[in-house]
Amino acid sequence: MDLEKTRKLADGRVYTGLQAQEVGLVDNIGNFYDTVDGLKKELKIKGKPELIYTEKPFSFSRWLFSSISKESFESLFPSPFKFLYYP
Repeated sequence: MDLEKTRKLADGRVYTGLQAQEVGLVDNIGNFYDTVDGLKKELKIKGKPELIYTEKPFSFSRWLFSSISKESFESLFPSPFKFLYYP
């Protein structure tokens, strides 16, 4: 992609997957298993690959909000923010 086209697209907008594909920001749209299948083909892996799942990535908000009680959280934040609480 040339620099001028990149500058036109990089103006702070958020693109859906289909929009990003239409303007050339991504080649393909897929899910986790599409990626595994693509890597399997690219790396010439025969048979079913063994997938190893690790722990979920660190979440700052989960860490922060897990240190206070639900009651304390609800007293600090009004009703619209209740969805943020992670027990």
